[in-house]
Amino acid sequence: MRWVAAARSDDPQALLAEARAQTNAGQTVKAIELYRRIILLLPADTIVRTELARLLARSHETRVEAEEVYRGTVAIVPRDAELAVERAANLAACGNNVNAALEYLRAFEMASDNEAAIRGFTQQILRLGAVSVQIKQSSEKLASRPHNVALRLVLAELLRSEARYNDALDHYWLAQRAAPDSRLALRGAAEAWLALGYYGRAEDLFAQAAERGSRGQALADQARVFLATERPEAALELLGANLTDVEKEPSGLIALADSYRLLGQTTQERATLEVLLALHPRAEVAALERLARIFIEREDKEVAQNACRRLLLLDARNAVGTLGLNLLGLTPPVPQETAQLETNAENITAARLDGRDQEAGEAALFLNQPALAIRNLRSALASRADSPRLLLELGKVLLQTKDADGAAASFAPLAITLGPRPDALFGLAQVETLRRNPPRALANYEAVLRLDPTNIRGLWGQAEALQRTGDIERAALIFSDLSRRAPESGVINNRLRETLAALGRSYRLMKPEAAPQQRANNLAGEHIRQPAVVKPMLVDPLLEAGDVIRVRLGRRSNSSTEVRLNEDGMMRPSFLTEPIRARCLTTRELSREISKRRGARSGSDVEVAVADFQRLPLIVTGAVRLPGSFNVRTTLNLREGLMLASGPDPQAGRSVHVIRGANRCGGQASDQATKEVETYGRVAAEEGRVNLVQPLGAGDIVIVPATDTAFVTGAI
Repeated sequence: MRWVAAARSDDPQALLAEARAQTNAGQTVKAIELYRRIILLLPADTIVRTELARLLARSHETRVEAEEVYRGTVAIVPRDAELAVERAANLAACGNNVNAALEYLRAFEMASDNEAAIRGFTQQILRLGAVSVQIKQSSEKLASRPHNVALRLVLAELLRSEARYNDALDHYWLAQRAAPDSRLALRGAAEAWLALGYYGRAEDLFAQAAERGSRGQALADQARVFLATERPEAALELLGANLTDVEKEPSGLIALADSYRLLGQTTQERATLEVLLALHPRAEVAALERLARIFIEREDKEVAQNACRRLLLLDARNAVGTLGLNLLGLTPPVPQETAQLETNAENITAARLDGRDQEAGEAALFLNQPALAIRNLRSALASRADSPRLLLELGKVLLQTKDADGAAASFAPLAITLGPRPDALFGLAQVETLRRNPPRALANYEAVLRLDPTNIRGLWGQAEALQRTGDIERAALIFSDLSRRAPESGVINNRLRETLAALGRSYRLMKPEAAPQQRANNLAGEHIRQPAVVKPMLVDPLLEAGDVIRVRLGRRSNSSTEVRLNEDGMMRPSFLTEPIRARCLTTRELSREISKRRGARSGSDVEVAVADFQRLPLIVTGAVRLPGSFNVRTTLNLREGLMLASGPDPQAGRSVHVIRGANRCGGQASDQATKEVETYGRVAAEEGRVNLVQPLGAGDIVIVPATDTAFVTGAI
């Protein structure tokens, strides 16, 4: 009766109060009728219109009407980014992906730090299979507007979504220089480093971004680093100790649920996802997808069916919901798409099927259906054979099915053509482990450690490969070091116990309350005579002519100086009277040298970092698949140098020549005509069995001669 009385009233405020009361009581239909009446009285009230649109967007039956209300509201307040994001989400739920992408992009152009807007845009572009087209268009626009930070961030996000992480990092870095306060640039770069496998760098950037965000988000980011390095115990300990903050962020609860999953605690995972569902309605899709996976794995068909249908009500083309119903033997409802923008449909529709194949393949991988994942990913790769994202996903699922050759074919192009990247090297290492070739697996893990000497996954893999090759002593040292860095990891501690037992030594884990130094000294057991310190596979890269060095005096100083090394490798910062030779020094050595030059006048610290690598390229030419010049930041062995050029081609001869560049560390070479040529066997080089006089670096030239052709004629 109260609702009827309010409905007959012409007082907008009374109607609004009753509409909100009906909404809170779950009476959506009555609330919608009240809001419709209020809009007749107050047609320009954007708050009322937005609240009505949100209610209409909850049901697939009224989403078209919700779009009409959103469109009218946007006409009244065209510069409201949050409203544009809501409208875009509703368009996506209707299946109108083109207009959804455009609306997300419009929202981001209004608020260039709006993560929901840019992530929504890239998700729709991925769904449409138009990433390559959009990358090309954004690059062309950026060429004419190089100072447009928002456009640069769009390009960076698109590149990251396609797993072109190194290219994305270049644009994130330029965006940070142009807009130092951009939290999105920081977080985007951190996400790219994390995906590549540079966990320390990701952790540092997440920490910087945390200074401008919430504590819950900071905890979630730290937990994700732990999960990426296969340390779910550490993630669970961190999040469990800060539940009050974690519950405020959807990403925190998702990380907590993922931690429980990796530890096999499905009941706790489900409970966490149900909390996420109750506290954060906007994260409903992420929560329902994970719940559907749990129920399908448990073969709880009725509950799984409900979760999948709810997903499809929220997003008519949700791949997890669609595949889930198929696995349950049910037919998903066919979504009714709204009209698409004709101008963009012609450009995007041709690739839409590939986008759906990719989405279906990734959904199958998510639901642990490797056969379906392989079929769909290969279908998408048929027309996008050079897609790094598709190659990575296919490589992962082929590893699950023990298809070593197929996985190698997926990971090798990434490790070769896109430069040394840990994610691909990890994949190749796992391939060699499947092939039972520990030396080759070890070579790939050591390649990771040359890029990132403290990489925990690289060290872990290196130790296990050493254990398989019979070098138990060295494996024990590495596991001991890892155990000190990750004392909560049951897997690492078990590996340490096994290696020590193989050596006839004991293992004793110190109690948590022990002093940190005592725990570090005794963790591996009292029978280890020397401290278990693992030397990094490579120290910091040596500086070369052309590099730009950033020098900051004092840790608290906000000012820094950038100096380029001249052709002789010399530099002279403004605060020094004499030039200093920096070539062939590491940043730490240069820092000590600058401190020494400044003498006792200053007690402040000197921080030195490489702002930009502009050194001479490493040239790989001759009978190789992709000859060219490559910018290298670290030293390489001969096998890695050949990998940069995709390896020798079928016409390659038996030898490989190396010509050293000028001004090498350890002695100066003379002019090009008098340089000595180092010659090595090609087969040994490809197998990583060549010991170079000194590693390959900037300025060196690698030549693979073609085999000579002999003609035999006559009566033979």
